[in-house]
Amino acid sequence: MSSNRAGVFMLAPHRPGRTWARLFALFAVLLVPAVAVTVCLQIWPVLPIALIAMAVTSLTLVGLMIILLSSLSVLLRAGAPTSPIGTETPSGPRMVLSALAQLPGSGSSVVFEVRSAIRALPPGTVVVAVARTEELANSYARLGFSRGEGKRVFFVVDSVAY
Repeated sequence: MSSNRAGVFMLAPHRPGRTWARLFALFAVLLVPAVAVTVCLQIWPVLPIALIAMAVTSLTLVGLMIILLSSLSVLLRAGAPTSPIGTETPSGPRMVLSALAQLPGSGSSVVFEVRSAIRALPPGTVVVAVARTEELANSYARLGFSRGEGKRVFFVVDSVAY
């Protein structure tokens, strides 16, 4: 949040490996009970308990798929891109700028806060963002960001003051 509490932004490191690790852990949590039920069916002829366990596991998987598909449909309707990183993005440590917003009529205080946050980053850091509209992408470009594919923008922090 900006110092005058009129705007907000988020500047966070881009860590795609953690996302994949969480996804893997989720599938492991769902897959282990299904494998255990299958093994139980082979070892013990306890069919009713195994069928109930398989039904619960299946319903859990279906529920999670419904949640994932509904959130994907919301993203597609909103036009949100899947990643702020593209082939045009320079290499280096990356920070994602997101949730940039401020109250109407409050001036441009959040822009100054973003500039000071970017200025504090080490040289060579690549700040990436995705603009929601073409007008916002042009605003990023006026602030010194380079345009990427679509509405992606990026800024390479160097030793020169921003």
